[in-house]
Parts: sequence; C-alpha cells; structure tokens
Amino acid sequence: MLNIKKNLINVIPKSILVHIASYLNLKDVLEFAESHKIIENIVYESPEIWTTNMLFPVNDSTITDKFIRQTIPRITRLYGISNLTMFNLPLTWVGYFLVFDQFAHTIKELKIHAGLDTLLELNKHLCTFAGNLLLLQRANQIPISFKNYAFDDEEEYATAVSKSHLLDMGLGSLYEQLEYERLDDPPFEQLKQFEVTVPYDAIYRRKETVVIDRLKVLIAFLSNTREEDKVRCEKLNKLASSTAVVEISESGSRKRLRDEPLPPISSFDFKQPQYNTRLRPF
Repeated sequence: MLNIKKNLINVIPKSILVHIASYLNLKDVLEFAESHKIIENIVYESPEIWTTNMLFPVNDSTITDKFIRQTIPRITRLYGISNLTMFNLPLTWVGYFLVFDQFAHTIKELKIHAGLDTLLELNKHLCTFAGNLLLLQRANQIPISFKNYAFDDEEEYATAVSKSHLLDMGLGSLYEQLEYERLDDPPFEQLKQFEVTVPYDAIYRRKETVVIDRLKVLIAFLSNTREEDKVRCEKLNKLASSTAVVEISESGSRKRLRDEPLPPISSFDFKQPQYNTRLRPF
C-alpha cells in the first residue's frame, strides 16, 4: 500500500490522481483508494474511473455479492455507467439488484451472461419487483427501489402480488399483462438495448429460451420499451435513410433534388398504449 505524506497529497492536482487511477485495474484502484483519505474521496467521487470493464472484469470470481455491498454504494451516483456488461460473475439476484439500484438510471446498454439457475432466480425476483411497482403505481404510492426490495422482507412483496388479482390466471398472465402496462417512472429510464445469454446446454435449451424471453419482457416493462417498438423503429429508420428531398413546381411537376437522411428514431419516441382491459379491478 502506498505511503504518501499528508502535505504532499494536498498539492497534487485531482486531475493527476484521477489520471493515475484510470490506468489501474480494479484491485489496484481499491488499494490506491485505501492509501489516503483524500485519495479515497477523489476515487469514489470520480465517475470517469468506474468504467464497466474496470468494475466488472469478465469471469472475475472476486465480484461477489459481498464485494457489491461494500464497494458499489461508495461510488458516486452523479453520472454512473451507461454501458453495463456483467459476464459470468458469481452474483446472486441480490448482487444484480444492488448494481441496478446504483446504475439503472444511467444505463443505456445492459448485457448479462449468467448460468440458468442464476437467471431463474433473477427472473423470479424481477417479476415480483415489477408486480409491486405496478401495484404501488395504481395505489398512487411511492415506488420501491431495487435496494428496498433486496434488503427488505421479500416475502412481503411476494405476498402483496399473490393477494392481488395480478396472478389470478397464473404467473404467465402477469408477464402478458406487463406487456400492456407502462410505468410513470421506470427504473431503467434510459435503457435502449438489453441482451441476456446463458452457457449453451442442449438439455435445458427450451427452458433457457423461456427464461430469456421472460427477462426481456420484464426489462421492457421496467424501461418502458417493447420489442415491437424497436422493430418499428428499425423499419422507419431504414426508410428515413433514403428519404428524398423533392421540389414541386407551380405546374405540379416534381424534381428530385437530393437524398437527405432523417434523424434516427428511438423506441422511446413512441408512447406505449395503456391497455387495462386485461387486468381485473382490485
């Protein structure tokens, strides 16, 4: 560990310390932060240090729930990470929820690669979490956060959903209903792309497909975007890329002047229809 004198650290510009930290790997950044209180404050308050590649190295066995609880909350929430990739990390659903709680508001691209058992648990708790958000919104109450759900009594949230009419026709009906609902304040407010993969296993291939499809429905609900809207955007953007500018004369003749691409369209440009006919009254 570095041994830096107090009077020396006070004269080193913050930009220099941040620049040094940007060249370090995760283990070294954590040790660098522990070397002095001033450095610790600078490291955890500088979002440019905490890139997804540095914070979540691929196949890193040290990125556990314990690490997430001890490290993630100390990182500034001012900006956060826009592209988040978590590939084969030993996290449970709790670890994922704490990561989401910290960065969901800034994530634009989310990629997860994990085992089937982990995704099954993540799917189960995301489903209960989404159901509670829907219930609280209908009751005009403050929504829960990922952190609330992870640290509170999860049975209370599961009971709230089971006692409602959301599961009257089984768990599958909840996924179907979520496709037609829209949150006023989605947790993943900037998310534009979501990708989830599992290690290939021919025996459980059908089960993996179901889990992945359901996770996509849940994330679409939690970000107010649906797959059909993305497809519609792709078609419109393809059409817009070859839009022609035409001049029409007084006689009515048309003259092609030039091709002028239109700005790309985002799935967030479309307002989701709110169909409540599938949901029973409380």
